[in-house]
Amino acid sequence: AIQILSIHTVLSQSQNNAFLFHKCSDIEGSFTSKSPYESNLNNLFPQLSYKVPSTGFATSSAGITPDNVNGLALCRSDASSSDCSSCLATAIPEIRQRCPSNKAGIIWYDNCLVKYSSTNFFGKIDFENRFYLYNVNNVSDPSTFNTQTKALLTKLTKKATTGDNQKLFATGEKNIGKKKLYGLVQCTRDLKSEACKACL
Repeated sequence: AIQILSIHTVLSQSQNNAFLFHKCSDIEGSFTSKSPYESNLNNLFPQLSYKVPSTGFATSSAGITPDNVNGLALCRSDASSSDCSSCLATAIPEIRQRCPSNKAGIIWYDNCLVKYSSTNFFGKIDFENRFYLYNVNNVSDPSTFNTQTKALLTKLTKKATTGDNQKLFATGEKNIGKKKLYGLVQCTRDLKSEACKACL
């Protein structure tokens, strides 16, 4: 699940390839060059690149145990299909470069994320992979800001996880004095709405 807050400034869609963070997992071990796992990984990523831009989300698997690999790609639901494609075209080679022999990894960009693993993680809340973004500017009234932020995120969580919102995505804004607070929440669509709500 993703929660993003921005006060006063919103990133433009032209910054869709802005790198945010990555994590390579050592827990699942590593693979060697030209191994069956690497071959399966090479087959997985084109499948995700092909499937994701039309819907904004896809999961896929390649190979059989013990060399199977599972992958997931998600684009922000307010990103265009071309921005989604562009982000994935940047993210996939970058995760391969940053995690050259890890059997699991995840990479976040402003408009997309890509995750792969040798274990089946579909439909499960990811408690292991997280990172935090901070705004270097301070607010003048932290108590009010925190209260209003919680209220906005609670509202967006409800909007993203109720009704027929199959994208598990919501955006909104709230005035705080003369400034405006912008929020975004999104879950990967392999989660059920109750799991998404719990995660958010």
